[in-house]
Amino acid sequence: MATITITGDDCAIYNIPAHKRGDTWDGKTFSVIVNGAPLNLAGASILVEFRKRPHLNPTYTYSTANSKVVITNAATGTFSIVGGIINFDIGYYDYDIQITLSSGNVKTRVAGIWEIKRDTSR
Repeated sequence: MATITITGDDCAIYNIPAHKRGDTWDGKTFSVIVNGAPLNLAGASILVEFRKRPHLNPTYTYSTANSKVVITNAATGTFSIVGGIINFDIGYYDYDIQITLSSGNVKTRVAGIWEIKRDTSR
């Protein structure tokens, strides 16, 4: 699990460890702490987009709406990006995690890079 600690309206940087194309990814769990307290995710929606460099295409979307992001403990600010076989094109992806709270407040809380590597056996 990655614990993301944020002060104020900052966006934390977290680079997801590289992964081989065609292999099963275990997913990633995040716990978001803002100003020393867990971010309450009750009623929140979460959007994660992966955009391939350099032209930002293709885009892969994970969200609470498509069940590829699951809030696992709203009170502790914990959520998971669901794993599975990753068939993204080989390369580097910019990604960010945007959280919309039940109040309607929208913040991008995490951003980073994810490298998808070639798998020799494919």
